[in-house]
Amino acid sequence: MSIMASLHQDHINMSKLLDQLDMNIEQITTGGRPEIQLMAEAVEYIGHYADLYHHPIEDMVYAHFAHR
Repeated sequence: MSIMASLHQDHINMSKLLDQLDMNIEQITTGGRPEIQLMAEAVEYIGHYADLYHHPIEDMVYAHFAHR
């Protein structure tokens, strides 16, 4: 998989996680039973994965194209 395809897939996957978080937040606002543990794990994963893997690759791609 190319770097750009990998970054694109990361964005798709993050979007799915954010959609799940939105659904759980909606459950909170309507008095439902959100999956709090799942929400916490999703937030932790998004933050750690993005900081450790995704953003450094985006930074390298940006630096590459900024010099062109």
